Amino acid sequence: MRRPSPQPPPDPPLEAVIERLGVAGADSERRRQVATDAAYAGGLSLGELRVLRQAGLIPYSPDSYDPDGDPGSWEPPRHVAGAADGDRRLRPITSVTEIELASPQRYTFAVMGETRPTVPRMPFSRISQTIFEELALLRPAFVLCTGDIIWGFDTTREEMRAELDGFRALADRAGVPLFNVPGNHEVQSRPQALELLEQWGHDLHGSFDAGPYHFIALNTEELDHEGRVTGSQLEWLESDLAASRDAEAIFVFMHRPLFSWFQGDFNPDDSIVLQKLFSGHGVRAVFSAHDHFFYEEVHDRVRYITVGGGGAPAYAQPQSGGFAHYLLVTVEPGRVDIDVVEPNRIEVAYELGNDGVATRARARVANTTDRDLVARNLEFRMPYGGPGQEYELIVDFVDFARTRVEHPARVREVADLRDGRAAVAVEVAMPTGSGLWVTVEAQPLPG
Repeated sequence: MRRPSPQPPPDPPLEAVIERLGVAGADSERRRQVATDAAYAGGLSLGELRVLRQAGLIPYSPDSYDPDGDPGSWEPPRHVAGAADGDRRLRPITSVTEIELASPQRYTFAVMGETRPTVPRMPFSRISQTIFEELALLRPAFVLCTGDIIWGFDTTREEMRAELDGFRALADRAGVPLFNVPGNHEVQSRPQALELLEQWGHDLHGSFDAGPYHFIALNTEELDHEGRVTGSQLEWLESDLAASRDAEAIFVFMHRPLFSWFQGDFNPDDSIVLQKLFSGHGVRAVFSAHDHFFYEEVHDRVRYITVGGGGAPAYAQPQSGGFAHYLLVTVEPGRVDIDVVEPNRIEVAYELGNDGVATRARARVANTTDRDLVARNLEFRMPYGGPGQEYELIVDFVDFARTRVEHPARVREVADLRDGRAAVAVEVAMPTGSGLWVTVEAQPLPG
């Protein structure tokens, strides 16, 4: 039997809201000022916000309030539900914005979610930091994040911006673009939070292509419609899917999951609509979060995967998915491989040099995951003598039988640090359950 759609409580009468704000006898200008201050402070319920907006006593976003302006001239910011759609090419929220693909047909991207701190004013957890350190080593083409990147709730505008800036600094460590969908901790059911996200450079929904693969970000935190995808966003989704039928594969990421054994915070009727759209347009996987654990269901050949192990408090025991994790997704024509990676199972220790002065540097690398991985950015600080500088690469790899084995590796990039040093990036395969030593030696300059 289908579970009935949850019905929101009725909106309170306007007179009751005005009375609660203590402005029953005040003129309209005073009422607008007090209502706007209350909305900005987050002291109003969704119903009260609706009533006051309909009465013209607060703007769509309290931050744009002008006591001398015309209430009828307020417009919702772009990319907010109800605004004109325009260009929906999703932007990354990191400083690095360009996707670099060594091969457009075959590459790996990462998926993660739920990095928000445990409580307000706490730093990001060690788990979140470790994930980004490992992503810097693995260097996927880009990262999809399924929301709740900050604490958000009950913060001032300055605090929320500081939290967003802190996450950007953390995500920048990976050195690749990161695309995020807003979670309830970013949006908080507050119109001013939506506008701040927009001003900060965070699109609420959109899509992008990387090679022949298409990626769609959905906003499940629509103001007054949390846990739903409706209206103009749904119309845009239908159009975007139809326009992407020739994509090699389509992936969707959003915050609230369609399937959950825990919270079940998605509108069941909307869920049916989305499932039909996804299965009818060949979507390969839908990534979400909200639940702080790993979980997967498959419906009509679409994989629905909850990726909620990015460092926020776990909602379950490890045997029920409550462990720290991120995903590495490798795509190639006709194939999609999704690997679950637990952080702290990749070890890198520099045993020699790596100071930009010594001509030899050595690192010990170990992969204790159950998957073969590739470190695309094992970085060494080496002396740099100019454009003609070359580096010799030696990999010491011994198998279980203590036999020395030739092992693939290459110098992927040499970046001049403009201080007599270079960052030398080595790409090397890391077989499961193995360890190896990588040595880089700066060669004498010719002549």
